[in-house]
Amino acid sequence: MLHNTHGFYGKRTAFNLALPNKGDRIPAELPRPGLVRVECDAHGWMLAHVYVADSPYYALSGKDGSFSITEIPAGDYTVVASQHYTGDTETPVTVKGGETVKLSIELKKK
Repeated sequence: MLHNTHGFYGKRTAFNLALPNKGDRIPAELPRPGLVRVECDAHGWMLAHVYVADSPYYALSGKDGSFSITEIPAGDYTVVASQHYTGDTETPVTVKGGETVKLSIELKKK
């Protein structure tokens, strides 16, 4: 079954690739950080999201929304929580050497 994977940064096309054969894998470089929406042009119900991180410090949340990022150097940072329906939520955080920082981030629908 033919699939046509079409990736978008917002409304701008990131890639547009046909997958004519079962099991095909075609790598696509995503040079910009941010949320990429991936659709199949042939099947409107097929949808995925890929988040391109511009930092080595990132995590995926568990089913309960919890996450952990380890081995972060001391300093001031901004944690960006991203979700398709809510967009990005930015939270400033200060990391001190040898300490654990707990955050509570609320994602609100756009």
